[in-house]
Amino acid sequence: MKIYIAFIILIIGVTLSCRKEIDINVPGRDRKIVLNTIIHTDSVFTASVFRSNHAQDRTFELLYLNNAIVGVYENGTLLESLTLDTLGYYRGELVKVEVGHEYEIKVSVPNLPSVKASGKTLAVVPIIAIDSIGMVTNNSGDIFSSYEDSYQVYEVKFNDNPDEDNYYRIKASYLELGVSESWVWDSFKEDSVLITNNPSYISVQSNDPAIEVWFNYIDGYFYFSDLYFNGDEYSLSLAIQSYNSEGAQNIDIYLEHISEDFFKYIKSVDFQQDSKEGGLFSQSVQVLSNIENGYGILGTSSVSKSSVMIYGIPYDENADKIFK
Repeated sequence: MKIYIAFIILIIGVTLSCRKEIDINVPGRDRKIVLNTIIHTDSVFTASVFRSNHAQDRTFELLYLNNAIVGVYENGTLLESLTLDTLGYYRGELVKVEVGHEYEIKVSVPNLPSVKASGKTLAVVPIIAIDSIGMVTNNSGDIFSSYEDSYQVYEVKFNDNPDEDNYYRIKASYLELGVSESWVWDSFKEDSVLITNNPSYISVQSNDPAIEVWFNYIDGYFYFSDLYFNGDEYSLSLAIQSYNSEGAQNIDIYLEHISEDFFKYIKSVDFQQDSKEGGLFSQSVQVLSNIENGYGILGTSSVSKSSVMIYGIPYDENADKIFK
């Protein structure tokens, strides 16, 4: 027994004596400017500017840069200098974005490398028609089983240009009459967004085969390319939830023709989100950036808007009995 205890003590001593702490010098990249901007036609220029983080910074907060010089150029000529609005958000007031123009945005900040990016605005792809084709449940293609989960299905029709690869996003939204609205900067989406006081919620789903990315948890847009219908007239289906109401609601449908870089950026973000579900052993995914000397995305968007009336389903306490 004494020999056994002595042997255990010897093993522990040897193990402890082999322990050595090593300081690892983790190579880091220099901090850079992050520029995020989506150039919308018939709108003013906006941009979000902040500084990149490194793992050694021990923070995930956005480090907004409020001392940046942000200029919008066309053919090398300065069109406008954007002014700081709030928290690294810069906004123009004088120049409106036009279709078919290529713009460049340059950003400089003291003690950081200057960055720039450019993009061309695309032609508007008009919505030809919005047709109602019936009603479904949220989990099947059958006629709805109760008023709570009924969706009215619409087909949004448009023509795709056969001479180029095209990329799109689409969403549906509505605003109740008498509800105030305003534009504010959303730091998560890095874009200006329309907000309302006590806004109405709208649920939209789609199982259309053309859909490639759906960011319901971020912006509600469905993203897709023309890979499935290149050069053809296409009708994309959207299922919009019907509510327990006898009234009607005016639904706005937004079809946006977006740049290839913007679409690929969204795809890379979606891929990164999916990879996180793998936990510790998930694959590292680099989000696409088209900012020279920095990080971020410059995308362009041309929007077509149309409206449709959606009618609520009158409340019926026997609805479950009737439709089951």
